[in-house]
Amino acid sequence: MALTHYIDPGPDDADKHLLARDVEQAFLDSVGSGWFRTRAQILDLFGGLELVQPGLVALQHWWPTGPYRDLEPEEHLMVGGVAYKSRTPLRVV
Repeated sequence: MALTHYIDPGPDDADKHLLARDVEQAFLDSVGSGWFRTRAQILDLFGGLELVQPGLVALQHWWPTGPYRDLEPEEHLMVGGVAYKSRTPLRVV
């Protein structure tokens, strides 16, 4: 499963938290959706699947050798992750 999502870093990062709230409201006013969630809420969407490294991180970390540029403030509010269902051997009885 691959997932990208808008993240609200919460009050520990006040500037990004306020930006997340503003952008979410703009989405809701214009298109009716665009929820921002906390890191814990986003991790819950993976439903216990095993995350692939580097885990749930800012999107630019999924392209570590890609083009580097200064990110727009809103781009710091997007994370992504890839996970899989681990395979457990079937037990024959």
